[in-house]
Amino acid sequence: AQRLPLVDYRKMLLNSTHKSVSLQKKGMKLDLGGIAKGYALDRAVAMLKKHGIAHGLVYGGGDIKLFGNRDGKPKGTPWRVGVQHPRESGKILAKIAITDTAVVTSGDYERFAIKGGERYHHLIDPKEGRPGRKAISATVVGPNAMRADGLATGVFIMGTEGIKLLESLPEVEGLIVNSEGKVFYTTGMRKITTLLRPIHLYKNRVK
Repeated sequence: AQRLPLVDYRKMLLNSTHKSVSLQKKGMKLDLGGIAKGYALDRAVAMLKKHGIAHGLVYGGGDIKLFGNRDGKPKGTPWRVGVQHPRESGKILAKIAITDTAVVTSGDYERFAIKGGERYHHLIDPKEGRPGRKAISATVVGPNAMRADGLATGVFIMGTEGIKLLESLPEVEGLIVNSEGKVFYTTGMRKITTLLRPIHLYKNRVK
Protein backbone atom coordinates (compact mmCIF):
# COMPACT_ATOMS: atom_id res chain seq x y z
CA ALA A 1 0.00 0.00 0.00
CA GLN A 2 2.88 2.37 0.74
CA ARG A 3 4.62 1.68 -2.57
CA LEU A 4 1.66 1.63 -4.96
CA PRO A 5 1.52 5.45 -5.40
CA LEU A 6 5.07 5.23 -6.80
CA VAL A 7 4.06 2.79 -9.55
CA ASP A 8 3.05 4.81 -12.60
CA TYR A 9 4.83 4.78 -15.95
CA ARG A 10 3.24 8.13 -16.77
CA LYS A 11 5.44 9.70 -14.08
CA MET A 12 8.52 8.79 -16.13
CA LEU A 13 9.65 11.62 -18.41
CA LEU A 14 11.86 10.98 -21.44
CA ASN A 15 14.07 13.75 -22.76
CA SER A 16 15.15 12.78 -26.27
CA THR A 17 17.35 15.88 -26.65
CA HIS A 18 19.53 15.06 -23.66
CA LYS A 19 18.88 11.31 -23.87
CA SER A 20 17.85 11.28 -20.24
CA VAL A 21 15.06 9.97 -18.03
CA SER A 22 13.60 11.63 -14.95
CA LEU A 23 11.12 10.30 -12.40
CA GLN A 24 8.60 12.76 -11.01
CA LYS A 25 8.03 11.33 -7.54
CA LYS A 26 10.61 10.94 -4.82
CA GLY A 27 11.23 7.28 -4.07
CA MET A 28 10.48 6.05 -7.60
CA LYS A 29 12.97 3.70 -9.22
CA LEU A 30 13.38 2.40 -12.75
CA ASP A 31 14.05 -1.29 -13.41
CA LEU A 32 14.73 -2.75 -16.87
CA GLY A 33 14.26 -6.38 -15.82
CA GLY A 34 11.18 -6.79 -18.01
CA ILE A 35 13.05 -6.08 -21.27
CA ALA A 36 16.81 -6.26 -20.59
CA LYS A 37 17.34 -9.91 -21.53
CA GLY A 38 15.35 -9.49 -24.72
CA TYR A 39 17.41 -6.45 -25.69
CA ALA A 40 20.62 -8.40 -25.04
CA LEU A 41 19.42 -11.24 -27.28
CA ASP A 42 18.59 -8.87 -30.13
CA ARG A 43 22.04 -7.29 -29.89
CA ALA A 44 23.82 -10.64 -29.69
CA VAL A 45 22.07 -12.05 -32.76
CA ALA A 46 22.75 -8.86 -34.71
CA MET A 47 26.45 -9.19 -33.86
CA LEU A 48 26.57 -12.85 -34.92
CA LYS A 49 24.91 -12.06 -38.26
CA LYS A 50 27.33 -9.17 -38.77
CA HIS A 51 30.18 -11.69 -38.55
CA GLY A 52 28.66 -13.96 -41.17
CA ILE A 53 26.91 -16.54 -39.00
CA ALA A 54 23.68 -17.53 -40.77
CA HIS A 55 22.19 -20.13 -38.41
CA GLY A 56 22.16 -20.26 -34.63
CA LEU A 57 20.45 -19.51 -31.36
CA VAL A 58 21.22 -17.36 -28.36
CA TYR A 59 19.93 -18.42 -24.96
CA GLY A 60 19.46 -15.97 -22.12
CA GLY A 61 17.99 -17.45 -18.97
CA GLY A 62 14.74 -18.76 -20.39
CA ASP A 63 14.60 -16.33 -23.31
CA ILE A 64 15.76 -17.61 -26.68
CA LYS A 65 16.30 -15.99 -30.06
CA LEU A 66 16.81 -18.18 -33.12
CA PHE A 67 17.90 -17.38 -36.64
CA GLY A 68 18.37 -19.48 -39.74
CA ASN A 69 17.48 -23.16 -39.51
CA ARG A 70 18.30 -26.06 -37.24
CA ASP A 71 20.16 -28.05 -39.92
CA GLY A 72 22.08 -25.05 -41.26
CA LYS A 73 20.50 -25.16 -44.71
CA PRO A 74 18.90 -22.11 -46.41
CA LYS A 75 15.52 -23.84 -46.72
CA GLY A 76 16.06 -26.36 -43.96
CA THR A 77 14.33 -27.64 -40.86
CA PRO A 78 12.84 -25.09 -38.44
CA TRP A 79 14.07 -24.97 -34.87
CA ARG A 80 12.02 -26.72 -32.20
CA VAL A 81 11.72 -24.93 -28.89
CA GLY A 82 10.26 -26.51 -25.76
CA VAL A 83 8.04 -24.52 -23.41
CA GLN A 84 8.69 -25.55 -19.83
CA HIS A 85 5.85 -27.19 -17.93
CA PRO A 86 4.95 -24.72 -15.17
CA ARG A 87 4.14 -27.41 -12.61
CA GLU A 88 6.43 -30.33 -13.52
CA SER A 89 10.10 -29.46 -13.19
CA GLY A 90 12.20 -30.65 -16.10
CA LYS A 91 9.17 -31.50 -18.24
CA ILE A 92 8.08 -29.86 -21.48
CA LEU A 93 4.53 -28.55 -21.80
CA ALA A 94 4.63 -27.88 -25.53
CA LYS A 95 7.01 -27.59 -28.47
CA ILE A 96 7.08 -24.79 -31.04
CA ALA A 97 8.43 -25.09 -34.59
CA ILE A 98 9.88 -21.71 -35.62
CA THR A 99 12.77 -19.85 -37.17
CA ASP A 100 14.02 -16.25 -37.22
CA THR A 101 12.16 -15.31 -34.08
CA ALA A 102 12.40 -15.06 -30.30
CA VAL A 103 10.60 -17.19 -27.71
CA VAL A 104 10.09 -15.62 -24.29
CA THR A 105 8.26 -17.11 -21.32
CA SER A 106 7.19 -15.50 -18.04
CA GLY A 107 6.02 -17.79 -15.25
CA ASP A 108 5.43 -18.14 -11.53
CA TYR A 109 7.66 -21.22 -11.16
CA GLU A 110 11.25 -19.91 -11.34
CA ARG A 111 11.43 -17.35 -8.52
CA PHE A 112 8.86 -17.88 -5.81
CA ALA A 113 8.25 -18.80 -2.19
CA ILE A 114 5.41 -20.73 -0.57
CA LYS A 115 3.94 -19.25 2.60
CA GLY A 116 0.71 -20.29 4.23
CA GLY A 117 -0.01 -22.60 1.31
CA GLU A 118 0.14 -19.69 -1.15
CA ARG A 119 2.68 -19.09 -3.91
CA TYR A 120 4.37 -15.69 -3.93
CA HIS A 121 6.36 -14.97 -7.09
CA HIS A 122 8.24 -12.06 -8.66
CA LEU A 123 5.74 -10.97 -11.33
CA ILE A 124 3.84 -8.17 -9.64
CA ASP A 125 0.47 -6.80 -10.73
CA PRO A 126 1.04 -3.00 -10.77
CA LYS A 127 -2.58 -2.35 -9.83
CA GLU A 128 -2.55 -4.60 -6.77
CA GLY A 129 1.08 -4.54 -5.68
CA ARG A 130 0.89 -8.32 -5.30
CA PRO A 131 1.91 -11.31 -7.44
CA GLY A 132 -0.32 -11.78 -10.50
CA ARG A 133 -2.89 -14.56 -10.05
CA LYS A 134 -4.55 -14.81 -13.47
CA ALA A 135 -1.91 -17.01 -15.11
CA ILE A 136 0.90 -19.40 -14.23
CA SER A 137 2.77 -19.14 -17.53
CA ALA A 138 2.79 -16.92 -20.63
CA THR A 139 4.89 -17.44 -23.77
CA VAL A 140 5.27 -14.88 -26.56
CA VAL A 141 7.04 -15.34 -29.91
CA GLY A 142 8.06 -12.56 -32.26
CA PRO A 143 11.00 -11.25 -34.32
CA ASN A 144 11.98 -8.64 -31.72
CA ALA A 145 13.10 -10.26 -28.46
CA MET A 146 12.91 -7.09 -26.39
CA ARG A 147 9.31 -6.52 -27.42
CA ALA A 148 8.41 -10.18 -26.78
CA ASP A 149 10.08 -9.96 -23.37
CA GLY A 150 7.94 -7.03 -22.31
CA LEU A 151 4.77 -8.54 -23.74
CA ALA A 152 5.30 -11.87 -21.98
CA THR A 153 5.41 -10.13 -18.61
CA GLY A 154 2.40 -7.98 -19.42
CA VAL A 155 0.14 -10.75 -20.70
CA PHE A 156 1.09 -12.93 -17.74
CA ILE A 157 -0.43 -10.29 -15.48
CA MET A 158 -3.45 -9.87 -17.78
CA GLY A 159 -4.21 -13.59 -17.92
CA THR A 160 -6.34 -14.85 -20.79
CA GLU A 161 -7.30 -11.26 -21.71
CA GLY A 162 -3.73 -11.04 -22.94
CA ILE A 163 -4.64 -13.22 -25.92
CA LYS A 164 -6.81 -10.38 -27.27
CA LEU A 165 -3.90 -7.98 -26.92
CA LEU A 166 -1.52 -10.31 -28.77
CA GLU A 167 -4.07 -10.92 -31.53
CA SER A 168 -4.28 -7.15 -32.07
CA LEU A 169 -0.52 -6.70 -32.52
CA PRO A 170 1.49 -7.46 -35.68
CA GLU A 171 4.20 -10.13 -35.82
CA VAL A 172 3.58 -11.63 -32.38
CA GLU A 173 1.85 -14.81 -31.21
CA GLY A 174 1.51 -16.42 -27.82
CA LEU A 175 0.04 -18.93 -25.44
CA ILE A 176 -1.13 -18.44 -21.86
CA VAL A 177 -1.71 -21.04 -19.16
CA ASN A 178 -4.35 -19.65 -16.82
CA SER A 179 -4.58 -20.21 -13.07
CA GLU A 180 -6.71 -23.33 -13.64
CA GLY A 181 -4.14 -24.92 -15.92
CA LYS A 182 -6.01 -24.36 -19.19
CA VAL A 183 -3.97 -23.41 -22.25
CA PHE A 184 -5.09 -20.54 -24.51
CA TYR A 185 -3.48 -19.70 -27.87
CA THR A 186 -3.48 -16.93 -30.42
CA THR A 187 -4.60 -18.14 -33.84
CA GLY A 188 -1.09 -18.22 -35.27
CA MET A 189 0.43 -19.85 -32.20
CA ARG A 190 -1.95 -22.80 -32.42
CA LYS A 191 -0.62 -23.57 -35.92
CA ILE A 192 3.01 -23.93 -34.79
CA THR A 193 2.55 -25.45 -31.33
CA THR A 194 2.21 -29.09 -30.26
CA LEU A 195 0.91 -29.64 -26.72
CA LEU A 196 2.82 -32.52 -25.14
CA ARG A 197 1.66 -32.73 -21.54
CA PRO A 198 -1.66 -31.58 -20.09
CA ILE A 199 -1.68 -29.66 -16.85
CA HIS A 200 -3.44 -31.22 -13.90
CA LEU A 201 -4.06 -28.67 -11.20
CA TYR A 202 -6.12 -29.07 -8.08
CA LYS A 203 -7.72 -26.43 -5.93
CA ASN A 204 -5.22 -24.82 -3.57
CA ARG A 205 -2.39 -26.94 -4.96
CA VAL A 206 0.82 -24.92 -4.81
CA LYS A 207 3.64 -27.35 -5.60
